[in-house]
Amino acid sequence: MAEAVHSFAAETRVEALPHIFGTHHENAYTAKQIDLIELSDVTLRTPYAVIEKDGRIAGESLFHFPFYRETSMADGGDGHAYWMRDVEPTLEIDTALHAFGGVSENIYHWLHFFVAKMNSGLLDLWKGDRPVVLLPAFTAPYHAASAEVVAEALGLKVVRISGNGSVKVRKLLFPHQRGSEGLDIHPVTVEAFRTLKQRYQGPGAYASRVYISRSDTQNRRLVNEEGIESYLKQRGFEIVSFTGKDLAFQINTMASADYIVGPHGAGLTNVIFCKPGARILEFQSPNHFNWCMGRSASLAKAYYGAVVGEMRPEVSSDAYYVQWDKITKAVDDLLKPAS
Repeated sequence: MAEAVHSFAAETRVEALPHIFGTHHENAYTAKQIDLIELSDVTLRTPYAVIEKDGRIAGESLFHFPFYRETSMADGGDGHAYWMRDVEPTLEIDTALHAFGGVSENIYHWLHFFVAKMNSGLLDLWKGDRPVVLLPAFTAPYHAASAEVVAEALGLKVVRISGNGSVKVRKLLFPHQRGSEGLDIHPVTVEAFRTLKQRYQGPGAYASRVYISRSDTQNRRLVNEEGIESYLKQRGFEIVSFTGKDLAFQINTMASADYIVGPHGAGLTNVIFCKPGARILEFQSPNHFNWCMGRSASLAKAYYGAVVGEMRPEVSSDAYYVQWDKITKAVDDLLKPAS
């Protein structure tokens, strides 16, 4: 289906800072290659901008595709066949940059799978007319606050797609990270986060030690979080919730802190904005363990360590508990002066 494929960012190994606290730490990871794929005369369908050309679907555009919620498209069952309701295009665009990546409600997905695709290096590979940036409809304050800032810095216009309409694009530029699950963050994408940090970082009274609370959600509930918050207050930490806070507050909170503690969740997405040398301790559920926040810390040149808890099925199917001896040991190590 591709008219041309340009190699944008080569596969690279990202090294982490040395392990100094926590029970789990990743020394390095491999960030897969990113290509810029050119496609001509394609139709984008569904609110997730699935790419269709000559009756065929580009599987690469189904990254994190939520079949469970999309009625106009469904998996045929064998991983290769799909059915889709035929909808006439309601919009035609000459040249566009495809900045989709599945669902957009989660801030980690939004920043890394959508906003990070706006990159000056990608645009340098394209010698034609300046593209517009295609994004899903904004449904949260941080959508506009991030996407429009990065697009403006690059001199791009944002076009948002909503509903089940179809969009016809004469020339589509499609960034694609080969074989990635979205957790192997490529260093080249840091450009977008640097732009956001430059835009929003400013003076203010922000704590040096912060705990990013997740107490306002029942999803992946940390059952002893109240006790953890009480303990950390005694250790000089400020308890912070990012719920309802604007992106500027979130960025400044993380960029100002020397020590950050929190359970795995949307709030810790902001570790990508940490200052070099900051220390991040993450609590993780054994049923939902991944390295995405640690890898963000590596890109920010910050120290990272995790403590993995144990499940509490008697509370709920995804509730977990972090043992106190592991917590106190990790926090003691976290706060030790650098040798």
